[in-house]
Amino acid sequence: MRLINRVLILIIVSALFFSSCVTFSTLHTPETIEPGHISFNAGVSTLANNIFNGGSVTIYPEAGWRVGVVEGFDMGFKYTHPFIFSWDSKFQLYDGPVKIAFDIGTVIFPVSIFTTIDVNPMLIIGQKHWYAGVKSTFTAVDIFNIDESIHGIYYYGTTVITGISLGQEKLKLLVELNTMFRKEDNYRPFISNPSFMPALGLTYGF
Repeated sequence: MRLINRVLILIIVSALFFSSCVTFSTLHTPETIEPGHISFNAGVSTLANNIFNGGSVTIYPEAGWRVGVVEGFDMGFKYTHPFIFSWDSKFQLYDGPVKIAFDIGTVIFPVSIFTTIDVNPMLIIGQKHWYAGVKSTFTAVDIFNIDESIHGIYYYGTTVITGISLGQEKLKLLVELNTMFRKEDNYRPFISNPSFMPALGLTYGF
């Protein structure tokens, strides 16, 4: 019965999020928060884009919270400066020596008049002091169809996540690297121009 309830929650929440951009960090492990508990998170992520070809590095501070809903399921919200809002739901698939979780997230970029939304399904595994995962990003550009030339839904890329978790149950330091691979044209290979997104975060739960 517990497994059925978890599956139903996963289906309902996934449907809500898919009917509803790129996040620069993950900063949470496959472990879910206990029901009724809350954790507050603060951190900073760095987007190093196209650094092999004279690209740029940008720093993004962020803050948010997570709340345990039922056993094996929690939800989170994050604000990333400037003006990026993220929501996600995490569903623990396996609670063993190596934990496995599925996470579905939505990010909204209200940039100018061309509002962009990303949907990020992610599979993440890990133990107490490490975690790793794979996340894909699907982008809905110009959702209000202001400009038909850019309006549409596109596959943006795939991100590989690696991180370590230091500290105790209440206070943790997370250090991670997100590496995104995306194909910009038909002439360069998929892995020729990755974007690196290192991140550092603190979480405090109670």
